[in-house]
Amino acid sequence: ENVVVKMPICGVAIVGRNNEPLLLRVSERNPPCEPIEHIVYSALDIVEEETSPKGKKLQQLFLGSLYPLEDGRCYGYITNTKIKFFIVTDAASNRDTEVKQVFERLHNMYVQVASGPFFKHDTPLTSTRLISFIDSVLTT
Repeated sequence: ENVVVKMPICGVAIVGRNNEPLLLRVSERNPPCEPIEHIVYSALDIVEEETSPKGKKLQQLFLGSLYPLEDGRCYGYITNTKIKFFIVTDAASNRDTEVKQVFERLHNMYVQVASGPFFKHDTPLTSTRLISFIDSVLTT
């Protein structure tokens, strides 16, 4: 189930309910400007702020561009079960519509994997189907 992406995605991360990294993937040919772990931890601070009781009420799953990077952007998406998805692009321009479509596909793929009989919550994701989907959207 490959998806055609017309923008440069250089990293994808899935983070659990307790902010533990479940899956981090980066493009080998076009990695992010800084380690994806650093980008994700910075993004998590923003997500926590946005979704805290003091923050605005979460109306939608797509959080949009969380912050600009040296040569790109980090986008966020949070599920009703508090699983967080992050996409790092190396495009400085805002690409909300395209990124949102990738997040929706990623969320659907995650739901399929999480619905499996052997799925364990809050553990690293090892599904080859999910990993190959993510690898298909990374810049090659």
